Amino acid sequence: MKTNSITSALLALGVVSIASAAQANTTVYLVGASALRSTIYQYAQIPGAIFDADKPAGIILPAGTTSGAANIVYEGYINGNLVDIDAYWAGAEAAIADAAGHQLTETIPANATLGTPAYSGNLPGVPGVFLNPNSTPTPWTGALVPLSSIPGAPSVADLALDDTSQAVSYTPAATYPLTTYGAIAVVPFSFLKGYEKTPDAPWTNIVNVTTAQINTIYTGPQPANFVTGKLDTADTNDSVVITGRNYGSGTRVNALLTAQVNLNATVDQWAVDPNYTTPGLLGTDTAYSSPSLGLVDVGNDGFNASGQAADQLAFDLTGEGGILIEPLAVPDAATVHTSPPSGGGAPTYLSYNGVYESDQGVINGTYTFWGNENLYGSHNQSPTSIQGETGLAIYNGLKAVLLTNGAGTATGAVGPTYTAQSALIPETYLQVSRSGDSGFPTPALHNGI
Repeated sequence: MKTNSITSALLALGVVSIASAAQANTTVYLVGASALRSTIYQYAQIPGAIFDADKPAGIILPAGTTSGAANIVYEGYINGNLVDIDAYWAGAEAAIADAAGHQLTETIPANATLGTPAYSGNLPGVPGVFLNPNSTPTPWTGALVPLSSIPGAPSVADLALDDTSQAVSYTPAATYPLTTYGAIAVVPFSFLKGYEKTPDAPWTNIVNVTTAQINTIYTGPQPANFVTGKLDTADTNDSVVITGRNYGSGTRVNALLTAQVNLNATVDQWAVDPNYTTPGLLGTDTAYSSPSLGLVDVGNDGFNASGQAADQLAFDLTGEGGILIEPLAVPDAATVHTSPPSGGGAPTYLSYNGVYESDQGVINGTYTFWGNENLYGSHNQSPTSIQGETGLAIYNGLKAVLLTNGAGTATGAVGPTYTAQSALIPETYLQVSRSGDSGFPTPALHNGI
């Protein structure tokens, strides 16, 4: 029998018997968009949200694991069955590939500035790596391993939680059909500009970006006055560049879609003090107050982890000659804005097409940078299997708890004075709609006109 805190608590209360407790837990393997980590972390610990309402709230394993962990286990009861949800948060695109068994690869050119050779191989996060339920002396300890190294594990991840859809994925449904649970909610995003301890005129003058500007910035550095619209000499001295995630990320997919950039296009992203300590995996140092290399062109590559990508905006780029902007989901943007890493500074929210991100802006259609949170299961997943029941519990539970917990009802906006906004917005609140993952929203009701 696997030792766990919930079983011990229920035995003490007499809720379960020794015989029933002797049954081994079922492990369900979940992969997903890293921007959703904090949301699942919160709701997994609320009775009735994901796990059964008549049992103790879900617990987090290993004990002490925080909401920002890439690997985490949520343990609780689903339809009376004790389930361990073994989660790996790598990115929405990587998650779809993991659930489908599609091995995404990448090719990164040599970088003379970093002194690194060209790389060609697996995209980080595909295949996923998980905490091992069979590790000894206790479960969930030891090295992270792929599913192929876990006895009794499936060949692919059971569930994929994504802030994009397979319809715009690098893992086509025609070749890799997944079980579709449906859209759970709307996922808003924002653009922010990086920190400057001693702001210069170009940095100060950048307060807004447009669809056309972001579309062009993805092709390479642009003079600051392309964004500011000012013709004075100062705004021609600095350039604007963009940073972000690698192509395993749903944030990247949503950003490209909103900027009307072809998803297969080669973009030009930049990073502060980057490195490839692990071949193919973009990293960075943490000298936020005094970056040594400064901004470096990393081409079509980006970061595998959302937190590391967000922290790029905390570097002091005073005098660097480049202004860094980045698209981020609500939790990542809020964290780096309100609690930047030690030694770094808070980035600044930008309005997008003249509007700051807000719950009400998404709902009424004035703010257009958002995607949809979708849940997928492995191919031909049975709804009566424990994997299917877990998928339905996550899907139905999240939709319900978002409504009861006030998601989508925040007032104010992220700028010019910051007010916290919802990470997810119930779709039922939307007064607008769109035909797919991209395009401009249109009124959901026309009032007979």
